Amino acid sequence: MYAVLAFACHPQFLRPRIKALSMAGIKVTSVDTKPEALRHLAQGGFELLLIGHHVPVQARIDVALRARAQKMRVIFLYRGSINQAEPADALLTADVTAEDLIATAFRLATTDEVRPARQVNG
Repeated sequence: MYAVLAFACHPQFLRPRIKALSMAGIKVTSVDTKPEALRHLAQGGFELLLIGHHVPVQARIDVALRARAQKMRVIFLYRGSINQAEPADALLTADVTAEDLIATAFRLATTDEVRPARQVNG
């Protein structure tokens, strides 16, 4: 089963997407703090990290780089504009439809090539 770690500081914004991913057969674990996210990453078992648009930039980068070091795929959600998004494999607007998020998750899951993580200077 494909497993996703969803990290959102305000989880209510990700709940509809988490429900849709679960209904599509994707196992989703949701966390709302950086320490929780890092702890789950250390335990392993995830193929994709989904980071919500309210996560502060430095927390987003730190968690994404840790995930990338483990060869995980990373999706950043954003609203308006986004900076320092280099660690992401995909950028999706926070208003993305459930169908497009699911399609992106499955596309990343079936793509073998994982590009190296780049350090972000900010």
